[in-house]
Amino acid sequence: MTGRADKGPAPARKPKGSRLFRWQGLLVFFALCALAAGFWLLFVNRVTERAIEKAGTAAVGAKVELDKADVSLSPLGVTLLGLKVTDPGAPMTNAFEVGRIAFLMDGPNALRRKVIIEEMSIEGVRLNTPRTTSGAVARTQGRTPLERLAELPSFVIPNVKEAFEKEKADLQSLRLLTGAAADAGAMRTRWDGKLEELKAAADAGRYQKRYEELRAKAGQVSIGGLVGGAKDVVALQKEVRADIQTVAEAKKAFTADLAALKKAASDAPDAVRDDARRMVEKYSLTPSGLSNISRMLFGAKISASVRSALQWNERLSPFIERVKEQVKGREVVKPLRAKGRNVRFREDRPLPDFLARLAKVSVSLPQGAFAGRIDNLTSEQDVLGRPLEFSFSAEKLKGLRSVALEGMFDRVDPAARKDALSLKLLGYEARGVKLVESASLPLSLREGLADLDVRATLEKGALSARITAGVRSARFEFEGAEARPGLAGRVDEAIRGALTGVTSLHLTAEVSGTPESFDLKLRSDVDEVLRAAVGALVREQMAGFEKDIREAIAKEAAGPLEKLNLGLEGLEAIGVELDSLNKRLADLLAKWK
Repeated sequence: MTGRADKGPAPARKPKGSRLFRWQGLLVFFALCALAAGFWLLFVNRVTERAIEKAGTAAVGAKVELDKADVSLSPLGVTLLGLKVTDPGAPMTNAFEVGRIAFLMDGPNALRRKVIIEEMSIEGVRLNTPRTTSGAVARTQGRTPLERLAELPSFVIPNVKEAFEKEKADLQSLRLLTGAAADAGAMRTRWDGKLEELKAAADAGRYQKRYEELRAKAGQVSIGGLVGGAKDVVALQKEVRADIQTVAEAKKAFTADLAALKKAASDAPDAVRDDARRMVEKYSLTPSGLSNISRMLFGAKISASVRSALQWNERLSPFIERVKEQVKGREVVKPLRAKGRNVRFREDRPLPDFLARLAKVSVSLPQGAFAGRIDNLTSEQDVLGRPLEFSFSAEKLKGLRSVALEGMFDRVDPAARKDALSLKLLGYEARGVKLVESASLPLSLREGLADLDVRATLEKGALSARITAGVRSARFEFEGAEARPGLAGRVDEAIRGALTGVTSLHLTAEVSGTPESFDLKLRSDVDEVLRAAVGALVREQMAGFEKDIREAIAKEAAGPLEKLNLGLEGLEAIGVELDSLNKRLADLLAKWK
């Protein structure tokens, strides 16, 4: 019998061997790595360049440009080449250029999003280099009130009528007399009413009539009438004495009011004279103003330098101090020139988000190169617990014996912030230095040896600085001076003649106030020379103006003064009435004894 053979159960399929790698996943991994590496090679340097330029431009207020950024992974570091920072006040000039900035970062801290640099190298720094294109991104501010005040006056004798009409509303003498005349009228009305009240209350005739009535009653035979009448007379005398006291107190108050008005009238001539003197000082160079011609000559340049330094201090603030606040018990930091906020959590060993412990800097000047260092460069000094400090120095440069610059930005306690700067420059061979920017007095130092010492602090919003400068073996010159007509031209000529013969100059400037509004006091040893050269000339010309302006003020003041005198006459009559009333009451008491 034939049939199908029983093959039995089918053999089990041999399982596939386990593999160490899944090639598909490995290919995806390599592809992602290649993409990341490609992105890094193609874009990270460019992204870094744009970020630096954007943040720098926003902070400085003028173009910040970077030629190249090179970010490396092994070792982890950054190299920046060709950094240019435009001077906001001079868009065609770079405030400074940096040839190369290089540093390595701490890898483990970088994973914590912290840039910690032990040492940074800043090489090839150059100052005030020219630009081929404008670096302006915003309009620069105009001159400060201090700089405008520091301009040279016109020395033109002003028109008396025009000057008087312009200043009339602010003349203290006219305000004093007009106010006093109005006070006299109001006082007259008030004391007229007060006098009528006193006369009605302390009527001597009425008191005499009451006294006679009481005496008539006392003449009756009744003993009780005699005693009661005596008591009434005593009471009446007491009432009269009280009225005498009231009138005396009123006279005392009246005398004080009258004295104030009399003083205003007697002070009027002095007030007119003072107003005339102030107008002369305002409209021309006076003997008192001559004592500080140096401020007018050199004040604008010094104040502009102070203002520029304060502006750079403000522009650098975001890089040395981060704005922080508390939100729900957490410290929140606004990222520099970015949106959003970073929340800072508690750390066992807190470190700033960015810290360069040491930056070595080399600066190239026309006189040569000098080096320095910056310690603790961070915008979170309160976390680090140390202020930013810097120091630069050099000796025996070309045309400069020595220079030393030191300073500190202390934001360890933001509420007690303090900035300090010290600059000492010795033996600078100055040539062709413009000192005064003026069409009529374009003063330049043709040559000379200059020393400069600057010490400044900005603490809790208060500015304090002292600048001393000395020039020896000096030769001053005026090139291209425009001649002005009249007194102005004669004054310019006198100043030019005086300064041309000066061979040395020493000046001291003191700055105080706030960064927004500071005052400049300046003294120089050439003030005496200039005062002698210009003083007699100006005094002679301005004497007539002062006489005429005083007469104009006195004429305008005549009306209020006449009104005041009439008021005083009326008030004097009230005083006589008060004295008469007091005497009548006193006479009654004398008669009743």
